[in-house]
Amino acid sequence: MPEETNAFPQGTQVGTIPLDHVRSHSGMELFGMMLAGELPAPPIARTMNMMLSEVEKGRVVFRGTPLFDHYNPLGTVHGGWAATILDSALGCCV
Repeated sequence: MPEETNAFPQGTQVGTIPLDHVRSHSGMELFGMMLAGELPAPPIARTMNMMLSEVEKGRVVFRGTPLFDHYNPLGTVHGGWAATILDSALGCCV
């Protein structure tokens, strides 16, 4: 089994953002607050061992490292892991 690298920092707050908070801030503001640690990371980030690492207009960057839990029966990374990171990047691009 390969050595695992945790891309999700220990102690990072995880949760959801109240809808009234979402309504009162732009996407750029929300993602900036996430990067600054003022808002929690989404629970899926911990599950997938990924984190939002850069935000600018029209671009977001996620970094992540698949863990053994993300392997398929053949011992390679399940395609759903990569698809989830792509989905997050496309869905968050503001």
